[in-house]
Amino acid sequence: MRILYLDCDSLRPDHLGCYGYDRETSPSIDRVASEGRLFRNYYVSDAPCLPSRTAFFTGRFGIHTGVVNHSGINADIRHRGQKRGTSTGGAYRTFPMTLSQAGYRTALVSPFPTRHGAWHVLDGFEEWHDTGRSGRERADEVYPHAAEWLQSHATEDDWYLHVNFWDPHTPYDTPLEYGTPFEDDPTPEWPTEERIAEQYESYGPHSAHDLHHGYLTGNGPDDLERTPDEIASRADFGRWIDAYDTGIRYMDEYIGKLFDLLDENGVFEETLIVVSADHGESQGELNVYGDHQAADEATCRIPLLVCGPGVESGVDSSLHYHLDFAPTLADLAVSTHLLRGTDNRSHAPSQTEPTPAVRSSSPDKARGPVSVASAGMTGSFSGHTTMDGRTLRQSNSTISRTIRTRPRIWSMSVPVWSQTGWHCSSSGTADANRSVRRAQRW
Repeated sequence: MRILYLDCDSLRPDHLGCYGYDRETSPSIDRVASEGRLFRNYYVSDAPCLPSRTAFFTGRFGIHTGVVNHSGINADIRHRGQKRGTSTGGAYRTFPMTLSQAGYRTALVSPFPTRHGAWHVLDGFEEWHDTGRSGRERADEVYPHAAEWLQSHATEDDWYLHVNFWDPHTPYDTPLEYGTPFEDDPTPEWPTEERIAEQYESYGPHSAHDLHHGYLTGNGPDDLERTPDEIASRADFGRWIDAYDTGIRYMDEYIGKLFDLLDENGVFEETLIVVSADHGESQGELNVYGDHQAADEATCRIPLLVCGPGVESGVDSSLHYHLDFAPTLADLAVSTHLLRGTDNRSHAPSQTEPTPAVRSSSPDKARGPVSVASAGMTGSFSGHTTMDGRTLRQSNSTISRTIRTRPRIWSMSVPVWSQTGWHCSSSGTADANRSVRRAQRW
């Protein structure tokens, strides 16, 4: 099997056309959605960048790897002790190593190991192409590395190419010659002028008052013509969000070029294509703009789009963890799970079987609020479940959605954002006995 994994840093699903956004930010990505499976409730277990990708590649939560931060000892893989053995090919085998041992050619196009000192993510990659600017690369700088690799290997069997794009990540600096594709589009309705005024009276990293977080060093970034220095009005927000959306659109065009290469080599239909992210991006939620520092919906919900051999088209509304997709790919590619003892589990049937019907809640079976958990996420739903404890509904004046809870999830819970604020009240936990067993493992 051929696998192209497009890892788009800081990409919010609700800024993609296939997730209902009314701006044309993502025609190429939307192609994957139209031909394959779209996942609506897909969350990272650990955020932001370094914890997220560590969890994905190792298959373990941050509470087990020790990687829960970007710096200090909490950014290093925890010592493994006697279980480590003489290499990481055994009990600590990573997802890329699993593919490599199964005969796959594995390649990474990303500056991520350099950006975060994350050498552990290289385990199992035969080739590493550092794009050279430590996460400041634009799509036109990433594309040539991926294109050259595909030109050489696209028609071969059994390869995995993981490509990092960075354009949705701050600073938003799409080349000015690209223009302003959304200047005539209405600005998203939230945040309102009143909300911005309230935020402007507050303070904090990446807040309306300090978008570029320069107070830490006394130095902001270079002058960025696409973005304002602060958000004091709806006009400022419009300029800011246009820059974010323009970065997505610019990246999407280069993603489209990669698809064109696959088409030219006659292997697009034979390639499993994945579009996802390491985390989302706050755009005013909790008075955070252009960052991913909170354990909230804006940061932890990410897109997942999959098309290719064996993937049934449709929409999956079940709740899934980001770190679970590695064993899912392993199942699809080599019919094997990573290893016993990891925290993740495959949901391969969610790719290959028709979309399951979503069970609805019934008032006469309601038994009160439930906590839905995620390592690295806080807050909770205030809602009701059915007697089987699997369907959760949260309703208010601005949001009404159903999420399928997952029995193995434990500890904390998924927050819900509405224009009236965060809803973080709950009582009870889902599948408490399993929660205790999982907590005892570490």
